[in-house]
Amino acid sequence: MIREDMAAELGLQGEKQPLKVRWTDNSIREENESQVVSFSISRVKENAKTFSVYRARTVRQLNLPQQTVNPALLGQSFEHLKDLEISAYKDAKPTILLGEDNWALAIPLKVVHRSWNGPVAIKTRLGWVLHGKIPLHLKGYVKDEVEHQLSQWNGEGDGTSTHDLDEKFVPREKTTDQKKD
Repeated sequence: MIREDMAAELGLQGEKQPLKVRWTDNSIREENESQVVSFSISRVKENAKTFSVYRARTVRQLNLPQQTVNPALLGQSFEHLKDLEISAYKDAKPTILLGEDNWALAIPLKVVHRSWNGPVAIKTRLGWVLHGKIPLHLKGYVKDEVEHQLSQWNGEGDGTSTHDLDEKFVPREKTTDQKKD
């Protein structure tokens, strides 16, 4: 899906076909003026390879949360994110939502992580995507606190979360002191 104002800005036009979308709360949204459009997309990098997105649907709104990512700040707190080419953005609101028919653009080519309870960076054909938890003070400004990509984390496990699975399922390299034992 692509927001109709973004499609217009890109000069995209296509056949009008009504669209009915059922969301996770079982609500139904009808987009009677939706158009079927195709466009090219790439990662944010000079001379990046472009990929075609066919038969995307225009929608009035996506209602995705506004987000800020500061890779330098993240790299200071999370060594494993330090040297990755993560794009910086401030107060960005997504205008494109790729569907499962574009799976090749979303699948992981590389995964970088340290612990179950910290951020994970996943390299895709469109660049790096951040997932997981980071401390609130490192997130930057997020307008919609109910729903956002990077969850709040206060550093405390409550005994009922996946935090407690960390030691069982996430292999870690031993430190020099641990190797002596």
